[in-house]
Amino acid sequence: MNNSYAPVLSRTTSSGSSAGAGLAGITGDVAASHSGIGSAGAGGEYGRILWGRGIAASPPTVPYDEVMASEQGVLKWCNKIAQYGFSFVSGIPPTPEATQALIERIAFIRPTHYGGFWDFTSNLAHGDTAYTNLALGAHTDTTYFTDPAGLQLFHLLSHTRTEGSSENEPQEKVGPQGGESLLVDGFLAAKVLREVHPDAYRTLSRVRVRTHSAGDDATLVRPLLSQGYPILQHEAPPDLRRFDEELAFFSGEEQSASSSADAQAAPTGGEKDEPLGELVMVRYNNDDRSTLRVRDEDVEPFYDALRKWHAILSSADGEYWSQLVPGTAVIFDNHRVLHGRAAFVGARRLCGA
Repeated sequence: MNNSYAPVLSRTTSSGSSAGAGLAGITGDVAASHSGIGSAGAGGEYGRILWGRGIAASPPTVPYDEVMASEQGVLKWCNKIAQYGFSFVSGIPPTPEATQALIERIAFIRPTHYGGFWDFTSNLAHGDTAYTNLALGAHTDTTYFTDPAGLQLFHLLSHTRTEGSSENEPQEKVGPQGGESLLVDGFLAAKVLREVHPDAYRTLSRVRVRTHSAGDDATLVRPLLSQGYPILQHEAPPDLRRFDEELAFFSGEEQSASSSADAQAAPTGGEKDEPLGELVMVRYNNDDRSTLRVRDEDVEPFYDALRKWHAILSSADGEYWSQLVPGTAVIFDNHRVLHGRAAFVGARRLCGA
C-alpha cells in the first residue's frame, strides 16, 4: 500500500491572484482555475468555470431585487449557478417568507423527510449533523437518495448570543461566534484527482458506496439500489445485464455452487478497463456512509483512493470560506459543490430548501 495520500502541492502560482495555488503535475488551465481565474469552457459564454480559494476575491453574486423583478434577473442568476456551481443573493429581507419567495423564482421546492421549506436552529430536532453546532467537513447532501437534491439554498436569519452555563459558573451569555461556511468545487477536486492519481479516480468512479439516513427513530432512507453508487458518477449508460446480476446479489438470491469467488463477491458497478463518460455528480458524505460491501481486492484500493480524495477536498487551496449574514443567501449545485461549516457558539437560525 502506498502510504503517501496527500496530493503534491506546488508553491503559489503567478496566475494573477495572491490567493491562488497550483498543483504539481496539473496543466496551466487547471492551476489557473484552481485559483478562481479559470476561463469559460466549451459551453461558451456560460460554460463551466472551475474555482478554488481565489474565488473569494470576486464570488458570483446577484441582487435580490433584480432576481425578483424580471425573468432576465432569474436568467442571470441561473447562468452564474451554471458557471460556478453556486451564487450568492444579496439584499434579501431576513425573513422566511422572502427566502421562500426567492427559491420559488427558480424552481419548485422538493419535499423530503425533512419537509419542504425548512426553518430551524441547532436543536437536534432531527438526528442529523446539520441540527448541531459541530464543525462539518466538505460534503454533499442526501447521498442516500436515488436522486440526491439538486439545488440547495441556505439563508442565515440570525446568529445571536445564547445562555451558556457550566457546573461551577453561573449562566452567562455566549456567542455569537464561528459558523463560517465552506464551499469546495467538487468537479475541480475530481479533475485534480484524475490527473494526479488516475487509479484512485477510476476506483472512486467504479466502487459503489452504500449510504443511508437513520438519525431519527422512525426514519430509514436508502437509495433504490441499496448497494449504493460511486462517489464520482458519470453519464455512461448502465450495463443492464450487470444491473440484474447486482440486484440478485444484493437481494440475497442463491448463487450456483459452481460460481467462482469473484462471481460471489459484491459487484462494484464497472470493470477497471471500462471507459468513463462525463462526470455528472459528486456523491460524498462520510457521515452517511453505511457498511462497505465490495470485493476483497477492492477494499485496499478503495480506502487508498478515499484518503487521496479527502486530502484534495481538505486542501486549503480549494476551500472557499465565507461568513453568511442575514440578508445574503447562498445557492449551490449539490451535484457539484460540496459544503461544510465551522463549529459555532450562540443561537443560529437558518432557513432554506
